Amino acid sequence: MAVIDHHTVVVGSTGDQHTFVLLNRPVPAAHRILTEQGLTFRCGPGRPVYLLPPEAAGAEAHRAVATAVHRLLDHTTDFIDLSATARIAHHPPASLAAPAARFDLAHPRARTTTTGPLADALLQRQGFRPADGGYLLPGHLPEPARIAAVVLADFALDRAGATSLISLGLPTPADIPPTPTPGRHTNHRPPRHATPHRTTSPRPAP
Repeated sequence: MAVIDHHTVVVGSTGDQHTFVLLNRPVPAAHRILTEQGLTFRCGPGRPVYLLPPEAAGAEAHRAVATAVHRLLDHTTDFIDLSATARIAHHPPASLAAPAARFDLAHPRARTTTTGPLADALLQRQGFRPADGGYLLPGHLPEPARIAAVVLADFALDRAGATSLISLGLPTPADIPPTPTPGRHTNHRPPRHATPHRTTSPRPAP
């Protein structure tokens, strides 16, 4: 399974700065809630995916995702936010360009690099171990526990006033993997007016 397979609603982002929300199980009213916040439906392989373009990264993505998730909570509490593009609100852009910690969830042990002693101390408190020029989680952890450790460390850094970013190892929306369970969404049907999204937004300038 992939790290995006474990929760009903997953918020994430790609390397080219798209923000996405995907549904691993049908959620009542999700299509309406997400499209009302400007996300565009895309026919994903086996599961619906909703996208915001790269130019929305930052405050706009933060607002749209926060509003949508708040409304989705009326239908499910099984969600997780692993995005880098929907962060922002209280962190200045410069701090996001050079975060205190970068988590790589595509790595089998969530390899993490840091830029200062605050992040070093917080990561070690959350069970990360110095290794490989950064930090690694113990190899015996199952994937759900690894994801939980990253989310807790990310939250601890945020509470301490430090920025952190999570990478899912997905360069573009086309790289979002299919659901591991064929037919899992046989009951999910977007309205007839929903059309597939084709990503045409250019990569943002560095």
